[in-house]
Amino acid sequence: MQKRPYTNDSIDKLEEIFEAASEANNVQGLLILFHELQFRRTSRGKELRGIVQSQLVALGVDPASQDPPSTAARAQRQPGKGVETAGAAPARRHGPKSPPRPPTDEQEQAIRLFSTGGSLKINAYAGSGKTSTLEFLAASTRRRGLYLAFNRSIVAEAKRRFPSSVTCTTTHGLAFSAVSACYNGNIGKLTQSLTPNHLVEILKLKSWSVTPTVTLGARSLGYLIRETINKFTISAAPEIEPRHVPVYGAMNMLPDASLLDVQQFCVQRARCLWSRMIDPADPLTLGHDGYLKVWALGAPSINADYILLDEAQDTNAVLLGVLKHLDL
Repeated sequence: MQKRPYTNDSIDKLEEIFEAASEANNVQGLLILFHELQFRRTSRGKELRGIVQSQLVALGVDPASQDPPSTAARAQRQPGKGVETAGAAPARRHGPKSPPRPPTDEQEQAIRLFSTGGSLKINAYAGSGKTSTLEFLAASTRRRGLYLAFNRSIVAEAKRRFPSSVTCTTTHGLAFSAVSACYNGNIGKLTQSLTPNHLVEILKLKSWSVTPTVTLGARSLGYLIRETINKFTISAAPEIEPRHVPVYGAMNMLPDASLLDVQQFCVQRARCLWSRMIDPADPLTLGHDGYLKVWALGAPSINADYILLDEAQDTNAVLLGVLKHLDL
């Protein structure tokens, strides 16, 4: 019976597995992941193991006292599937309980404005209590909330701090949960990225002498096409456009007509690739920003009465586009 089903997986994959198991409160899956991470010596591996341990403790399980779980199936990697959840429910506060200290005057003002409805932007310096301010907002109401952050460790901490009326997740975690069923929980399809070398082979790219003085090599063209897709996935645009093609190096020396030729070449091939990437039956992979874009293009609805967006200044256009069209 295989004891380490994730032996050959990268840390990126293990982070996705953690996100799925955490969202499903899958204790058995988290224990298997915790056991695997003891063999990972990188700083990311050690950090992730600490986060998994914290999540298990929040679920009422001490992983240090557990024997390594046995498993014969990699199906546990599929979000929401696999071994049944065991153990206690997450140790999170219920109802609108306030954080242990009273709010400052500025936080009181934020609470008052929050109660009036509509959008609210809070500006604050690093370390000045932004997350605790969001705690106060969540504690002031019984409405269902959604807390979004980019960093998984921040989300893991938020799950312990916010009341149970608030769902805490990363943006990518929210998107992954929504679209993974469309891809049959195929983690490789959803999370692995294409490289310029992959694109050279897939598209049979050759060096191109755009002008007598500017030649773009096959790998450079692969890089351009990949970055065109990457820029598209983090934008709010509904389709790939010439403006998504990056201009760098020798491309700055091209006359306008030649630059347009390069852009049209990249856009045509990027659109073809994207149609394959989003096809569940095609082996071409989406990558993290790819499935986020798929989710955004589906005009998703969010099951919450309000959204708390942490570190909003770092939010990319694709998420801002989703939030802009929500009716909350």
